[in-house]
Amino acid sequence: MAEVAERVANLEGRFDAQTQELSRIHESVVRVEDKMDRGFESVGATIGRLEDKVERRFEAVDVAFGRLEDKFGQRFEGVDVASGRLEDKFENRFAATDSAFQALRSDFRTDFRWVMGGIAGAALAVILAMFAKDWL
Repeated sequence: MAEVAERVANLEGRFDAQTQELSRIHESVVRVEDKMDRGFESVGATIGRLEDKVERRFEAVDVAFGRLEDKFGQRFEGVDVASGRLEDKFENRFAATDSAFQALRSDFRTDFRWVMGGIAGAALAVILAMFAKDWL
């Protein structure tokens, strides 16, 4: 019986040692979990700050693109206005050219009539001279 009591005492001692070891392991696990929680919180905060920075960058890019769109819009409006003015100038020049050609055609018709009248008059004079020669 003494041997059984000694074995039980040894087993109780080993059980107590195992319990203490498990308690230390449990404390270590709790410390590791705390460290991991703090690390995850730190990483979460860092990710939050990075997300904020990225969001601000995207907003800055959006603002810059908005300004560029405005500038391009102004430039295209300026080009449209300038091309409209050029179109008006070309239309005015074409209208002036057309009126100049019409005036030139009118002058050519008038000059052609004078030339034809002169030729007809000369032909009539020649014909009359031929008849007059025969009558005289």
